[in-house]
Amino acid sequence: MGSGRTISLENDPWIPGLPNFKIHPSDRQQLWAFQWIMDDGCEWNLDLIRQTCSIEEVEAIKRIPIGIDSADDEWVWHFEKSGIYTVKSGYHTFRESERNRLGTPNPNHPDCTSKAWKWLWSLSLPPKIISFIWRISRNAVATKRNLWLRRCSPSPLCSLCQLNEEDIWHCLFRCPHAARVWQVNHPSLPIPQDSTPVVMWLVAIFESLPNVSIHAVVVCLWAIWIARNERVFKGVIPRTAVTSANAVRDFNFWTTPPLVQSVHGTHSQHISDHSTLSLPPSSSQWEVYCDGSFRSESQVAAYGVIITNPHGQVVDGSAGTFFCSSAIVAEAKALLIAVRMAASLHGPASIFSDCKVLVDIIQDPQKVGPWQVRAWIQRIRFLLQTHIGLSLFFTPRSTNKSADWVAKEAANGSLPQ
Repeated sequence: MGSGRTISLENDPWIPGLPNFKIHPSDRQQLWAFQWIMDDGCEWNLDLIRQTCSIEEVEAIKRIPIGIDSADDEWVWHFEKSGIYTVKSGYHTFRESERNRLGTPNPNHPDCTSKAWKWLWSLSLPPKIISFIWRISRNAVATKRNLWLRRCSPSPLCSLCQLNEEDIWHCLFRCPHAARVWQVNHPSLPIPQDSTPVVMWLVAIFESLPNVSIHAVVVCLWAIWIARNERVFKGVIPRTAVTSANAVRDFNFWTTPPLVQSVHGTHSQHISDHSTLSLPPSSSQWEVYCDGSFRSESQVAAYGVIITNPHGQVVDGSAGTFFCSSAIVAEAKALLIAVRMAASLHGPASIFSDCKVLVDIIQDPQKVGPWQVRAWIQRIRFLLQTHIGLSLFFTPRSTNKSADWVAKEAANGSLPQ
């Protein structure tokens, strides 16, 4: 949303988070979105909105950033960060709506497995193996059944046993070759059901069977897949002993720490890339540090702002919580409040944020940024241009600890709002 002057309150789909992106129709007269904005053009007139809207509608409207009065309203595709419609995004959106309409659960939906994905990407294994687990969990590998459904294979039967259709579960668990490998390497493990994503099966093993090496289980999956590919592409008949030995070999190779050689007179040190940093011309001015935090589980975000005077003393600050959809929204909210506070100071001020992506977008006029924060980006740019003496800089998180601490304390409810 820009100025809100072309957005019809009831007729246009302008509120993310609501069914059909619209408020419920009522007997209210034709109104435009800008009429629900305070006179200062920065905040929603919540008292006015609560008179005709439900609690859910009020909460959804509160999350919408308000652009500057001179900015144009524009249409965006809600399901893409860029706000631009793509055929791929439209296809996935349609598939998801069909699942919801038919009541079919989607076990691979990020909301259902966010914990599993975070756990998976934290494993100390090569990226190609972790990516493989991600792909088989979403049934995104070229099994014979998947190829046959796409008319890329004359038959869906398994290339090894020719007994059953080769889907994920048959290929990795139920094929006689795969079953023998599991019996040799991990005889006590339960085999997952057809409807269970492999990553969820791995997480269940990790949580319920602490004595089982989860890395060994993952590498065993990889070894079975490699043996299958050897048969498909090279005609090599897999042998249980060889596949089992390969799994053990790869596990030892990828989980054994490398030897660190010490050479006299030689030492290693961490060198920071200061080429991406821009520093203020001097310290004889106000400094404003800001940071945002976001919890994906609860969709709760927090911001923290700290102001120091030219002598380095903390003289003011602000903190609060709100609901949003991503971390970039939390960072943009924190930066907007920091710029507003800096604009009210008497004298030049340097504003610091540890969100390099956001700082780069604001400093490059050619970039528009994610659609969720586009209005705030416009407002931040406007304030920086109209208030002489305000400068925006990127700072590493290590030097932004105060604002980071304030944001986290606000998120925990330890600070007054």
